[in-house]
Amino acid sequence: MLKTKLKTGLLFLSGFFIVAMGCRKKEAPLPDNLVQFESDNQGLPADVAEMTVKLKLNRATDRDIPVVVSVT
Repeated sequence: MLKTKLKTGLLFLSGFFIVAMGCRKKEAPLPDNLVQFESDNQGLPADVAEMTVKLKLNRATDRDIPVVVSVT
């Protein structure tokens, strides 16, 4: 009788543990947000020291994203 109650209790407890762990909400990390340049011309003129370029992200975001551009 005691063994049966112990087995039943352990089975119920392990089942509850499995269900509780399966219901835990886990958010998957978002993929990289890719950047595309919007420009009317190609390349940079040699005499221009500063240029404004529009950047287009492939998905919306609710915060500022740092972008580093290296020109070689």
